[in-house]
Amino acid sequence: MRITIGLVGVVVALGLLLISVPVNAHHAFAAAFDENKPLNLQGTVTKVELVNPHACLWIDVKAPDGKMVN
Repeated sequence: MRITIGLVGVVVALGLLLISVPVNAHHAFAAAFDENKPLNLQGTVTKVELVNPHACLWIDVKAPDGKMVN
């Protein structure tokens, strides 16, 4: 009986320790972007969406034909 109670205690303690381990992000910066090739955007920010887990910026830019494109 003591072994069973002790084993249950150890399993519960390990479970609680594993729950408290911080979770890493689901993707890396290097997987999506090349940090050696910076991207410069010029335009007017018209909308910002802060939706978990990502943010979106809407920018009005002038196309080669002179039209404004969002």
